Amino acid sequence: MTFTPADFCIGENGIWFFSLMWERGKDNEPVEFLDDHGILKDAFAA
Repeated sequence: MTFTPADFCIGENGIWFFSLMWERGKDNEPVEFLDDHGILKDAFAA
């Protein structure tokens, strides 16, 4: 059986989005991608 790339993602693109992608094969770690540029990082800072 050959390997078929797979991915898992959660969130809304443009706000907050995280994905795991098995692009390099089943024996390697997945590639992680985090898009959090839509989150206000200083919103709760004192």
